[in-house]
Parts: sequence; structure tokens; C-alpha cells
Amino acid sequence: TRDTGLQFRVGWDRTQQMITRLDVPDFTQGGNFFVSEGRPLGELWGGRWATSCADLGPIGISAADCAANFGVNDDGVLVATGGADFKDGFVSSLWGTQVTVPTADGSNSYHWGNAIKVKDYSPACKRKHPTSFVTDCTLTEFLPFGNTTPDWNASFATNFRYKGLSVNSLLETSIGHSIYNGTAQWALRELRGEDIDQRGKDQGHQKPVGYGSTFYDVNSDNSWFREQGDWLKLREVSLGYTVPQSVIESMFGSVFDRVTLNVIGRNLITVTNYRGYDPEVGRSSGSLANQQINRVDSFGYPNFRTFSFSAELVF
Repeated sequence: TRDTGLQFRVGWDRTQQMITRLDVPDFTQGGNFFVSEGRPLGELWGGRWATSCADLGPIGISAADCAANFGVNDDGVLVATGGADFKDGFVSSLWGTQVTVPTADGSNSYHWGNAIKVKDYSPACKRKHPTSFVTDCTLTEFLPFGNTTPDWNASFATNFRYKGLSVNSLLETSIGHSIYNGTAQWALRELRGEDIDQRGKDQGHQKPVGYGSTFYDVNSDNSWFREQGDWLKLREVSLGYTVPQSVIESMFGSVFDRVTLNVIGRNLITVTNYRGYDPEVGRSSGSLANQQINRVDSFGYPNFRTFSFSAELVF
């Protein structure tokens, strides 16, 4: 009607980025990314922590030997236990001891209770040597563990108007991408941060500082700091009021043709499981020079939540 209006706007986009042709040798970029023909753009590479016995197969540890000497702890990573429960570290004085496990060509020793890096054939090398990768490729700890390109983005905007009153809102979301939490990793350099904090945990779930420093890994990129970057934001809400003409004339005479007052709030609510300050992170500096791909949290200041007032005066 003339006095009332309601509008909705929906936006949606899907992103798929694949490197279909690369006329130079494979290379790393920006420290966290590996560029190779046939691989996704924005793929994070580095160390990957084992999460199941299948991850130890490439280095010759059988399923039976793995089941007898390893277990998945409460952080979801595979750790050496020597047949004990992962919760027995302090009560049985197992932290700091070694677990020796037979392999196909000898044996390996592991620190009790600590996470273990995966060694496998690089999928980039396997793509180039699909039938001979066992002989033409070597086992490596440099493996993919995430992708910073979202699967899709969406927005939902509304506009409601009743006589001189208007209310606008904007919701935005980004789904299906990874963030590399470099801020959390750097905290482990000084053995600080929530990965070290053991307050509130019972003895069976507490870990020594050496457990956390394993993930720090001398600041090498690794999957412990890959986090799901999904977010939903109430990006903006604005309330506007157009003062009736009779009120304008009584206050200002014929000076103004229209007076509209607005109150605007931005970045009001963020819903995410990302443990950093803000999931909208990224760096436009460096060789990558693309904030949308280079989603590395590195001490960046979060987006402001702002409230503003404006007056529109039409003469």
C-alpha cells in the first residue's frame, strides 16, 4: 500500500576454484598455501596430525599393532599409549616415557601421549604418477589439511516501511571454508593460550605443557590450527523516521522540505564456532595479496561493532 511496504532480497553464490593449468613447477605461496596443477586454489598445506590408525598405514604400522599401542584422546588426535588408557598419563607416570612400535622395516619410538604427524604420499605427486607413486614419490609430512575458499556465501536483506518509519536489516553468512589460526599458534611459543590452560579438567584429561608445544611445532603450519570458519552475522540494522511535514513546519517553518533521522548498528551479532575474535580474517599483503583466499588469523583487529546516528535534511 502507499503507507506500508515490505521487501526481501536474497543473495547466494557458490565458489569452486581449481588450478587447471600451471606452467611452472609446483610452489608454496604465502607460507600456508601450496599451488599445484589439479589442486584447489586456497588449499592449506603443512603437517597433519594423525586421527586414526589408517593414518599410520603408509609408514608400515599394521592395524593390529596400532590398536595395541595407540588411542584417540579427548582432543580427537591419535597418541601413543603403549596399551594404556590415554587418561593414565599422570596417575601412572607415563608422560615423558617412550613407546616403541614395530613397523614393516623395523620399529619407531614415540613420546607417550603426544600427537603424531602423518607421513604419506603427496596427492600432488600421486596425481602426476597415478600408477607408480610408490616408487616415483616419497613419503612426506607436507600434506593438505584445509581450504580457505568458502563453498557458498549468502545474504538476506529486509526492508519494512510504515508511513514515516522504516526498518532495514541485513544477514550475511559464509559456509564451508577453513581459517588458519596463527594467533593461537604463536601463543604456544610462550606456552600460553587455551591449548595450554588445564584449569577445570580432571586429572585424566590434563596434559603437560610439552603436549601443547608439540602442536606449536616451531611455528610450522599444521592442522591443529586449522579451524572451521563458518559464520553468520547480523551485519546491519537501521531504523529511520521521517518527521511529519506538519511538525517540520511548526519547528523550522519552510526551511526544510524533509527531515529523516536514522540510527544504524553494524556487526551486531556473530554466530560462529571459530575461537578467535572474528572469523572474518585475512591478509592482503604478501605474495598471495588476496584477503579472500589468505584467511590467516595473525593478530588482526576484529571488525568493529558500531552504532551511528544520522540526520538527512532536505532543503
